[in-house]
Amino acid sequence: KRKNFPTDKVSMGEGQEKVAREKNNAAFLTGGWVILQNSHLGIGYMNELEDVILKTSEIDEAFRLWITCEITQRFPIGLLQICIK
Repeated sequence: KRKNFPTDKVSMGEGQEKVAREKNNAAFLTGGWVILQNSHLGIGYMNELEDVILKTSEIDEAFRLWITCEITQRFPIGLLQICIK
């Protein structure tokens, strides 16, 4: 059987940090899935997201986060290191 998972997509860019923050916070609680596209356009939020994930104790185990990004030296290495591949 095919399972349905609530998946939200955010294409990062100008002003999308707020949208991404809302979608991630909701998915933390519900076990939803979030896709952040073009994350190289929201490096500031990626740094914030790393801190939030490390400091949030109540993240549903079904939560999944996909990040797409162009190659950049500015992407937070810590966020990559806490990922499961």
